[in-house]
Amino acid sequence: MNAHPDADAVIAAERERLAAMLAGDDVMLTGLMHPGLIYLHASGKADDRTSYLDKLRRGVIRYRSADLGAVSCRGTGSIASLEGDIAMRIEREGVERATALAFTAIWQLDETGWRLCAWAGTKRDDQRRD
Repeated sequence: MNAHPDADAVIAAERERLAAMLAGDDVMLTGLMHPGLIYLHASGKADDRTSYLDKLRRGVIRYRSADLGAVSCRGTGSIASLEGDIAMRIEREGVERATALAFTAIWQLDETGWRLCAWAGTKRDDQRRD
């Protein structure tokens, strides 16, 4: 699959989403997330948009840092797939930890702009405990 012709805008939307996560800006996140969002955490747990935003509002999850690494953007038309690496510091239920993930994010263009439909992350090989 070739690079998406609107790759810069999709990557910018991902960066905007990360900034909103760090700021705990649920209004911005709501606008960037598709109503049918499925968010699959590296732990294997899944959230929809409502449950994900609820965890942020209640402080169950707090993102302390998010450093986007190399990212590729593929697709065509109104659908784009981002694949890349991200290093994060996450506080979950009062415990902070660092994690490095490989991720895939599916974005869809609608009348409001690019919106995140699905996100799935998995721990990098150097963090696995198999």
